[in-house]
Amino acid sequence: MYKTILTALIAGFSLTAPAWAHEGEHHEDHTHAAPHGGVVSTVQQFHFELVSKGNQIKVYLLDDKLKLLPTKGRTGEAIVQMNGKTHRIVLKPNGEAFTGQLDLSKATKYVAVISLRIDGKMYRGRFSQPSHAL
Repeated sequence: MYKTILTALIAGFSLTAPAWAHEGEHHEDHTHAAPHGGVVSTVQQFHFELVSKGNQIKVYLLDDKLKLLPTKGRTGEAIVQMNGKTHRIVLKPNGEAFTGQLDLSKATKYVAVISLRIDGKMYRGRFSQPSHAL
């Protein structure tokens, strides 16, 4: 019974997560170089840069000129679908970036929805590997 309910929840979540990425937000893939070697997504007037190294992910909050914006007083989370599982990671302000624990190197493809609360408003960016996966 528990497995059936859990499977149904995960299946339902997998259908709604991509929709969350588009909920009232404008974002697109970028082809220019990211300042920290990651992948950039445009989210309204901001840019989110996702960097994965080892078992840590970092998300940099950037302005329209790709300059760093402060993380202090802001919160974030990542919802990542990979290898048939959904992971929810709290992203904590840590100096220049928001950081969380998840090893993306083992995933041949993934979709990540990054949510950052900035000045009381939630902004969401979508990342995928390969581009437009799942």
